[in-house]
Amino acid sequence: MGNLKHTAWIVCCISLLSCCHGEVDPERRRQQQLKQDLLYNYSTTVSPYGADNRVNVTLSFAPIAVVAVEEASQIFRLSGSLTLSWEDPWLMWNSTNGVKSLAFKPEEIWTPNFIIPNAVGNTISSLTASMPITVYSTGTTLMFIIDEFETICNLDVTRYPYDEQECHMSFLGLLDSKLYLRSKGFSDIFSAYFTGSSEWELVNTTFHEKHFHAFIDTIPYIDVKFRLRRHSIFYTLSVIFPMCLLSFLNACVFLLPAASGEKVSFLVSIFVSGAVFLNYINDAIPKSGNASRLTIYLVLLLSQSALALLATLLVINTHHRQGALLCLLRKKVKVTDLDNKPRAWNEPSGIQKDESADRLDTILFVMFVAMAAASILVFYV
Repeated sequence: MGNLKHTAWIVCCISLLSCCHGEVDPERRRQQQLKQDLLYNYSTTVSPYGADNRVNVTLSFAPIAVVAVEEASQIFRLSGSLTLSWEDPWLMWNSTNGVKSLAFKPEEIWTPNFIIPNAVGNTISSLTASMPITVYSTGTTLMFIIDEFETICNLDVTRYPYDEQECHMSFLGLLDSKLYLRSKGFSDIFSAYFTGSSEWELVNTTFHEKHFHAFIDTIPYIDVKFRLRRHSIFYTLSVIFPMCLLSFLNACVFLLPAASGEKVSFLVSIFVSGAVFLNYINDAIPKSGNASRLTIYLVLLLSQSALALLATLLVINTHHRQGALLCLLRKKVKVTDLDNKPRAWNEPSGIQKDESADRLDTILFVMFVAMAAASILVFYV
């Protein structure tokens, strides 16, 4: 009997506490009941306005970070926030009950069908909401997609590494959806958190609403254009400047006297250094059908090294030999004898043997310095 009295006393206390404090969370219960009422007989596969009418969906996009621009595969990778908004009359209710918005899972309600035509891989059709979809009492529905987008970008590397690129991302509604551009939206919040790339600078982002004709209907689509500028300081300091130094060192070979015997070894060392350096930076140069300015510059420097080697052989030949070649060089560089005494045909000239080679070295030095300076102009053409 004592146990029964004790149990009854506990039940009475619990009932008294429930009456004093009321329902634990009445707001949540109202939202759950409202959500169940809205989803009763709701179809996720039928358009809110029927199969014959397209739903007008407004779109806004905000870039968050430039992930990569792959020159070899022509792929542009960007993380961003995509916001879609539309009206669903089946999800309207009277807000006098205190509930102004509800959150739904993407699979619980109808969502617009759209694709990114120039996307790569699964990004074409596998975009899903990154967070619960918000529905307001007026039927306005907001869906956020925060993801990494990959699109095809036809890169023009002609002015590499001082180039600017334009990459596009298109959004096209399918079947029951029409996409329209929204000038400002919730995605603008993410613009404040934009993170730049170490290699690329996002100059600007422009939106264009375009149309194309399909069968008997005109379908609008959104085209987003991203203008990118490459950070070129790395390539200037690590690629162009060292190769420019090697180019002027080619000309310095003609400052060595021909009698020193170090001309060929000096030039071969520079040529080998250039070849090794070219092999090192080969991966940095984009593989494209169009020749970039950097590629042309490196070809010019390699050609200068080959010409400098041939010119050095000519100078050494002039220093060590007499005869027809030296006579020809006398006419070109205007070298005269030190005396006007008559001599036999095989008698050595009165001039010093090194004077012709020195004059030729001076002329070639000026020529190759001018060639090295002119090669830099390839980046400004």
